[in-house]
Amino acid sequence: MTDSRIRLLLLDFDGTLADTRRANTLAYVETLREAGYALTEEEYAARYFGMRCEEFLTRIGVADPAERERLRLRKIALYPRYFDTVRLNRPLWEFCRQFRAQGGRVWIVSTGSRANIGNVMRHLGIGGPAAGPDEAPLGRVDGVLSGADVARSKPHPDCFLEAMRREGCSPRETLIFEDSAIGRPPQRSGLCRRQTLNSSQMPDDPAGIADSHDTGRNRMRNDAACTDRRAIPDGHARKDHTPSADPHVVADDYGSRR
Repeated sequence: MTDSRIRLLLLDFDGTLADTRRANTLAYVETLREAGYALTEEEYAARYFGMRCEEFLTRIGVADPAERERLRLRKIALYPRYFDTVRLNRPLWEFCRQFRAQGGRVWIVSTGSRANIGNVMRHLGIGGPAAGPDEAPLGRVDGVLSGADVARSKPHPDCFLEAMRREGCSPRETLIFEDSAIGRPPQRSGLCRRQTLNSSQMPDDPAGIADSHDTGRNRMRNDAACTDRRAIPDGHARKDHTPSADPHVVADDYGSRR
């Protein structure tokens, strides 16, 4: 049997590593209200959260590229006003810190803009690869890929494959954490492992992942950690988990979610 030990974690940002739904929603609603567009918090959260800014603005009828860019920059400027509503997924982040301490690599791979991601990371105390201890009291990631860094953003697999290329890792050595269908890599990409969880859930333990050699059956030490577990592509085992009623998994790291 070939060694398929996990060496690389790829994390979605909004909704997975950080609960940014309300901050994003409020920033977009204020931006569009200033420009004369009607959009409710409920409509944005239900229909557009997680979508690339360009696609979102086009869908709501902003046809002029210059106006879309102006609105994008205005949203970035307003976004920090609402950072008091952002919550870090502490169980997932602690998992990532332990994984890095054991020699693994951790990247953020997101459809969001690099400016927005960087601003939220600084607010949370998480640094990029070059951050010093004072800039990243909660630790660092090894890389960040945003929607603008690849020609085709999610759900195309380009961003995942680019992160693997930069780290010299194969799909079988990579585990992806996502919270939405927008980020799910298609089966044709050959990506082999993915966990779907939201920003109040925790993944498998890092030692269990690092020591696993079975692509389709990584150990699930806590079934409450995962709402969905797929091995991609077809032919590998699939395990679906229903979240447990036991609330101790989250341990009130967030208080109320979203």
